[in-house]
Amino acid sequence: GSSLTDIDCLAVCVSLLFGTIFGCVDPITTIVACLGGGRSVFTIPVGMKEKAAEAHAQFAVKGSDLLTLLRVYDAWAKLRDVRTRRDWCRANFLSDSALLAIATLRNQLLNCLVELKFLSPGTLHDRATANLHASSSRVLKAVFCAGLYPRVVKIKLPQRKYIETSAGAMEDLGKVEQTKLLLQSGERVYLHPSSVMVKEAPEANMNLFLIFY
Repeated sequence: GSSLTDIDCLAVCVSLLFGTIFGCVDPITTIVACLGGGRSVFTIPVGMKEKAAEAHAQFAVKGSDLLTLLRVYDAWAKLRDVRTRRDWCRANFLSDSALLAIATLRNQLLNCLVELKFLSPGTLHDRATANLHASSSRVLKAVFCAGLYPRVVKIKLPQRKYIETSAGAMEDLGKVEQTKLLLQSGERVYLHPSSVMVKEAPEANMNLFLIFY
């Protein structure tokens, strides 16, 4: 499909192949389709920014925008009735058409894996085997780290500074450095305002590195 032209082909191939190898085909295929969908699944109607943010927050997965997208899609996909899905999307400030586009691209990617013999078209048991580790966030993050490498950002935490006082060493709150996100080149970058990590303390992350698309 034309949507695939917007995705970095190498990142897609590596992610999908590692997804089959490490038993997490469905979630990896879903996230790849989310990245290639071309549209955000989140909507913010004029004058309803706070309500939309509150609704979106229920899907947030700490430290991961990709897993947040996966949670949104999985919740949507469980709703089989078209009208129910549309009402659910409207209530949660989500785009039903964007999610439909993701579902279409996802099916195309799964069919490609079947045609290339990386995924069996057969029984439910085969599909379960292909998703043995689908619920492991660590496996999913590892697969996408392989797929998106070297798009890696290092989180540089601020160094605490202390001053001598009569009561002993005290932290100098007037000289607290900012947390910095650095590329391998040393260039400083910033989180997008829509990222779930914008309001998180850096210490909340499992490690001091991020991957980006």
